[in-house]
Amino acid sequence: MKIVLFNKWIIVGITLFCFALNLDGQTIDPKAKPFKINGSIGGNASYNSISGIPQRRQPYGYGLFGTVNIQLYGWSLPFSIAISQQGSSFSQPFSRFGVSPQYKWIKLYAGYRNMNFSEFTLGGVTFLGGGVELTPGKFRFAAMYGRLRKAIDQPQNQYEIPQYQRNGYGFKVGFGTKTFIDLSFFNAKDDINSLPSPDSLILRNPPEASTTLGLNGRISMGQDHWIFDYDAAIGTYTRDLRVEEIENIGGLGGSISDYLDVNASSNAAFAASTGLEYKNQIFSLGGKYRYVQSGFQTLGTNYLLNDLEMITIKGGLNLIKNRMNINGSFGIQNNNLSERKYAKTSRNIGSASINYRATDQLSFNVIYSNFSIYQTVIRDSIFADSVMVDQMNHLVNFGATYIVVSDKYTHSYMLNTSFQELADQRENQTYNAGNQLISLIFTYGIRFNEKKFGLTFGANYQDFSSLFTAQSRYGANVGFNIQLLERKLNLRLKQIWNRSVLVDRFDNIYNTQLSLVYAFVKKHSLTFSSAFISRQGVNSFTELTASIGYRARF
Repeated sequence: MKIVLFNKWIIVGITLFCFALNLDGQTIDPKAKPFKINGSIGGNASYNSISGIPQRRQPYGYGLFGTVNIQLYGWSLPFSIAISQQGSSFSQPFSRFGVSPQYKWIKLYAGYRNMNFSEFTLGGVTFLGGGVELTPGKFRFAAMYGRLRKAIDQPQNQYEIPQYQRNGYGFKVGFGTKTFIDLSFFNAKDDINSLPSPDSLILRNPPEASTTLGLNGRISMGQDHWIFDYDAAIGTYTRDLRVEEIENIGGLGGSISDYLDVNASSNAAFAASTGLEYKNQIFSLGGKYRYVQSGFQTLGTNYLLNDLEMITIKGGLNLIKNRMNINGSFGIQNNNLSERKYAKTSRNIGSASINYRATDQLSFNVIYSNFSIYQTVIRDSIFADSVMVDQMNHLVNFGATYIVVSDKYTHSYMLNTSFQELADQRENQTYNAGNQLISLIFTYGIRFNEKKFGLTFGANYQDFSSLFTAQSRYGANVGFNIQLLERKLNLRLKQIWNRSVLVDRFDNIYNTQLSLVYAFVKKHSLTFSSAFISRQGVNSFTELTASIGYRARF
């Protein structure tokens, strides 16, 4: 029997043992309310019509959703469900249902759920299956098993591609609260037999597998002023399970592929992240180090960048009785850690921000960020120039807000302006890849407090220039909002106009937005929203989008 099934039954056995050991000690609280239920349900329908360009979305759509939380003598059982139209076929709706009942330190997972073990093992991936999380005292235990990805043989739209069904399981054991240590394990594998015609995937989406063992934790010292975090993992990743297996690696005896799904397309790699930070009410300073080897990958995360080394330092100050906050960070990032690529890329990332609340009405903020990238060729015989990329990206942003409140009126003024420049610093250039972007946005709003309605006015300007093109955009907008029927009906209307100007053409873009929210009965509401877009110029088109929805809370 393979270790996959063996480990799955270990998880089930440990879970049942924990319940048998601990549920006997649980007592029902006689003072607790026997039964309580709350949540919300609702749905919406949408319509889209477009003329002048190809259809960008389905003309009709729908969505149903619901969240229910049942409390029974201290037990908490939250349910959630969502159903919506997906793809180009109306006969293939998308639906998800899940529940996570909880009682004191016991939490269960069933249906479509998410669980987090660590960054490098399992985190952020939705699975269809079951799991358990136990936190009695300082003890920490979690386990899961389920389907991470369903099989797709015949794609229903242009965004889907054929794929195998992917199953996964894992567990986590640990100890501690503020200071803790966790050991986690996760395995995921595509089912080669889940598709009737796997030959269509030879070059597009081969069956994969990964096995990862991780250790992470935190050490809190000096009354929580000092925090030390660490997260490390080692694992194997197999790009194609159909490749021939490797037997007797390192004289271990037996086929190692029975344990780790290893074959000629596999690799083993290491990843780690650690950081140390000191903070108090006035001052904070910390540093982080991150190292992810080339080829490290776990199927328990949606996206993880590998072949990366990063060092980051950050700090902050709170001054003038917390009216001024100053924060900054600087990091260095490198790739090609194994020196197997023809080029090596280095990046420097820095940022600083100042937030100042001068008075209760007036506040300012300034943000500066600096991103540089430098790429050199390791084998100079391939290219004539040893430096391929040397760029610096600067961004400066300034914002100001001024609010005046009186008995009858509330005035608000907001200004935001930014300047962004990409500088190409190569000595030998066939062309300059630099560009500049200037943006300016101003908004004024007035609220008539007694009459419960308000007006907004805005203006915007953008200018973009580079070696190949120059484009500017400017426009204005006006909005109106009002509360009627003793604040049961909220109406918002906004008209936006923008003019886009290129060297040889211009376009006018009009956007009309309307929204209504009507609370006709306590905890029940109807919503309606629509948007009409009209573009006049070289690529003229019109588009209408509307939706209506209902929601009930209980």
